[in-house]
Amino acid sequence: MAYSSITIVFNEVPLTHSDLNILESSLGLHLNESFKNTRLSSGQVSIPDENVEEGGYDGYTSDNYVSAFNSDYNSEDLFSLSSYSGPESEGKGTVIITANYPGALFSVVLETADVTITITEGDDEPIDPEDPPPTFSFTPVSMAFVHQQNVPSPTQLITLTGDLWKVKSKPNFILGTSSPGVTIVSVTDGTGTYFVASGSGNAIVGVGLSEYYDSDAIFTGVDLAGTFEILKNNVHFGNINYTVSVSRLSDFFETPYTIGQKAFTLDPVFFKFQSENVGTYFQFNALINTYDFFTEELYENLIPQKVVLFKGKSEVNLGRLIHRLMRNFPDVNDNLEQYKFTKLQVTVSEKLFLDDSVVRSGTSADIHFVAGLSRYFENYGFLEFNPKPNRVTQKSFAYLNILIPAGSFELRTFKNGDLIATVVLPTDATTTLCKKVTFENFKQGDVIEYVIDLVGEVNEDAPKKAFYIFPNSYYSNMIVWENEFKVQSAIECTGTAVLDPDLEYQSQKVYKNLVEALEHLSTSKEVKMFIDTGWLLFTDIDTIESLMRSKRVWLVQGEKRISLRPIGKKLPKQDYEAETISFPLEFTINRAYDEETYTL
Repeated sequence: MAYSSITIVFNEVPLTHSDLNILESSLGLHLNESFKNTRLSSGQVSIPDENVEEGGYDGYTSDNYVSAFNSDYNSEDLFSLSSYSGPESEGKGTVIITANYPGALFSVVLETADVTITITEGDDEPIDPEDPPPTFSFTPVSMAFVHQQNVPSPTQLITLTGDLWKVKSKPNFILGTSSPGVTIVSVTDGTGTYFVASGSGNAIVGVGLSEYYDSDAIFTGVDLAGTFEILKNNVHFGNINYTVSVSRLSDFFETPYTIGQKAFTLDPVFFKFQSENVGTYFQFNALINTYDFFTEELYENLIPQKVVLFKGKSEVNLGRLIHRLMRNFPDVNDNLEQYKFTKLQVTVSEKLFLDDSVVRSGTSADIHFVAGLSRYFENYGFLEFNPKPNRVTQKSFAYLNILIPAGSFELRTFKNGDLIATVVLPTDATTTLCKKVTFENFKQGDVIEYVIDLVGEVNEDAPKKAFYIFPNSYYSNMIVWENEFKVQSAIECTGTAVLDPDLEYQSQKVYKNLVEALEHLSTSKEVKMFIDTGWLLFTDIDTIESLMRSKRVWLVQGEKRISLRPIGKKLPKQDYEAETISFPLEFTINRAYDEETYTL
């Protein structure tokens, strides 16, 4: 039922001066092509140009080979040629050459290119173009893409059932739509081969949008009528229509976060749902991946929620849930790399109440979270609840908690306005960063400022953090706490510190020889610490607020850590002329065992 054919699969893009010589013996034809960077004469095939910037090839070897072959040997239409593009950006492909006459006998004389060649001997019975096309069906009968701005649409699969013969998509075939630029990727069989081999049985074909789009404008309720071309032995038998609809994820689901930028867990923002349909609800599945500090052990949390609309709308905040799921650092630490960003992916499905069938569905791009509130924060900067200057002494230390995107950033140190040091930060940080700084080399009255900026640039609005050097005090107690961003802050308390143990006794009355006696059962102890901050700047008030809200606080004495729990602060002392303020703070000591004692 078919004439002889030869199938050429280009495994790699041919090298310059590679040759491919095919002999057709019945007519004595030497079908020889030599591969060149640029075709200058007959018998030559241009190699696709490699586009280094795009990381691939412009064009395909298969297309170039067919074009050259037709020009050199097929002026009389002795052969039918089909070309199928290979994987995107790899410049390869497949060519099928079929004789249009009986008795053709193909053989390979020379092949120096990296190809796989299959020769199929035909039975020389001509194809009747009037034969009916093969019978088969699509599952599903139509396809819907949900587009999200700047996010690739994943390929979807169709199962073709029946006597398939051969099915292909027209190259870059534009669907019937008024939306320019909406195309279908060349149909694949799911394995990277860009055609479905002839034969009977079932085959799986992948279809996807040809690219992702940075605009929502062209996807306003687009229903597209596409066409598959049906062939038998490369003879066209007709087209089969197939419906593809493209809608926007934002038509029914909106995210408050900007794709590509870090989200903050404590921001009061909401995912929004909307629908004009009656009798539907939303299934909202959140996959939250958190990571252990330093070991980066993965913890997967799948949180399913059903969202019922009121007047066609509803909203959900996931930030605080993510904040609670995030891990904590185990102890005070000076590591540069802190915690890995939490990753969120949400899948949204609108379903019918009647039978839970899906009306439409979409999956968001990954959203990466850091703990805290985005107040004062732009694209990069310090994870600091108080961006204003802090008081320190020569005995103090501080933590600079840094968040930067991928890129070339550096941390600059200024003393009284003069640049004294520069540290290059990691170019592709996957964690929050922590830089511990000390002040023993500075003196009273100095103003120390740290600036995060792009390497080689000076931006006036670059994030800054300043410290004023105060005189040393007789007392010096460093307190470290986990702040709102789940990283460390520190402050030196230069006032007095007092321990106040509070003993509580439990006893019971008993009678011995008819005489009442008091029997002691147990003694419990609660140790409180009262510590004065010493004179601070008025701008340190927000720092004290952050400390007293924290659930994890330590008094640091050299290598020793004393775990504290904030109780409260009393009315401060204020010096308006010096613009300073002092707070008496109160803590409870978290003891490891009842008999534990402390000295300052």
